[in-house]
Amino acid sequence: MYRFHLSLNKGKVIDFADIIEINEDTELFLFDLQLEVLRINNGVKVAPESVYKDKGEIIKTLYNYGSVWKGIVRAHTICISSTSNSYLELLLYKDKTGVKIIGIEFLPDDNYYSVVLKPQVNIIIMEEEIDKHTANIKAFEILKKGLEGK
Repeated sequence: MYRFHLSLNKGKVIDFADIIEINEDTELFLFDLQLEVLRINNGVKVAPESVYKDKGEIIKTLYNYGSVWKGIVRAHTICISSTSNSYLELLLYKDKTGVKIIGIEFLPDDNYYSVVLKPQVNIIIMEEEIDKHTANIKAFEILKKGLEGK
């Protein structure tokens, strides 16, 4: 979550390629970040003044099978003007080059992802009967267009 909040602080999305594999289970997190940066750049949201790494902890292991681990993680980031405790469900894959996030989900909370973006994706999937990847892109484009119009 440090890079997420640092991106908000900088007003641009920082590269996550070394820790996140882009797929339909991670792209919504990155779309959310792009929308949050756009909200800050348009004055809808206030950026954190400074961001510092803190610690994270494993709350619960859901399963551990060979090179794949899934669990609930609390990521704590210190932001001047606020402190962020984010609970995430992570799906991690370990290979010879290291560990990559192959699935990420914010646990329900009062945040833009849980309240706006994720419900928009679910509505699109139900109404249009399309796959998750296409619905992720469509929801992102709809919300981005709405934010750019403000």
